[in-house]
Formats: sequence, C-alpha cells, structure tokens
Amino acid sequence: MKNNYTLSVGAWGCAAGIALSLVFYGLFLVDTTAVVYTTIAVDAGPIIKTIAQETLQTEEGSISAIKIEELKEWVLRLPLSGIKKDKDTVFVTVFDSGSTKDKRIVLGAIGDSYAEVKQGLKFGDVVALKVERR
Repeated sequence: MKNNYTLSVGAWGCAAGIALSLVFYGLFLVDTTAVVYTTIAVDAGPIIKTIAQETLQTEEGSISAIKIEELKEWVLRLPLSGIKKDKDTVFVTVFDSGSTKDKRIVLGAIGDSYAEVKQGLKFGDVVALKVERR
C-alpha cells in the first residue's frame, strides 16, 4: 500500500510540475497580445447633411426643427469613422480572410455620418473602423 501511495504522490507531483511549467511559459514567454477589430460592411443608403437646427422654448416645452438636405439618395456608402486620410490620399483598412490591408478609395458626397464611395470598394467589403491591441 505504501508503494502505491508513493507512486500516486510522485505522479501528481510530476503532473503539477508540468502544469506549472506550462502556465509559466504561457504567462511570461508567449506573446498573448490580442488584436480586436471593430468592422462594418460597406452598404448602400442615403447621404444626409444637416443644414440648420433650431430649438424653440415654449411654456409647454421645447420644439426642435432640423432642416436636412439629402445629398445623394441611394449610393455605396461608408461611415466617416472608417475613412483615413494621409496628405492627399484617402484610404480605408479592409479586413479580408483574417488580415488587413490599406486600400485607396475615391469619395463623392460627404454627409454628417456617411460618405459616398465612388471607387475602391464594393458592396459587402468589410472595413475596419477601429483596431485595438489588448
């Protein structure tokens, strides 16, 4: 019985040592930085620009009036937060098959939240809005 107990303690000690080594290796020797992408697919829709906004105070409360202009009715568009500019070059970061690459684009009408994409992207392309390293 004593031999079985010694063998069991030895096996558990060896397993614990291996597990501890793997944890140490994982925590200190392996780069565990994760890259998190916030993405959006290129879609189609209107490009809207707010021209004027007024708020009137009355005894009953507030009344707001917003005058908007629809610059384009139904176009390929992308949120402004996904568009980058470097000097005279306008580009986006396209997410494709687990990797990213910068792609040059040509813009048309620019609204409050979206810009028209005239060249460089097609409907359904996935664009990285934000890249975080954790």
